Amino acid sequence: MSVEILYPLVTEAIRRAETFRDLGNPGARDAHLEVSLLEEKIAESLPVSDPEGALARRGAVRAALAAGDLTRAGRLTARFLEERDANSPDG
Repeated sequence: MSVEILYPLVTEAIRRAETFRDLGNPGARDAHLEVSLLEEKIAESLPVSDPEGALARRGAVRAALAAGDLTRAGRLTARFLEERDANSPDG
């Protein structure tokens, strides 16, 4: 799936997650997990040196944390840190 398709999907998922969170809706956890999964797909499509790629990596981890999925957040963090150019000035 291209990033052009993923961007509106993640935007809608973020809105839904924030709305559910603000309303105290129990669906917030699943909505944040959906954001994390979509951000991960964007991160897989763009290098960390691309500002949007770096943002997607941070978004995937933050959304996993918001979903309460510490295991996923840790796994994503470890994976993203291992990327070849993770320590570049742009990373």
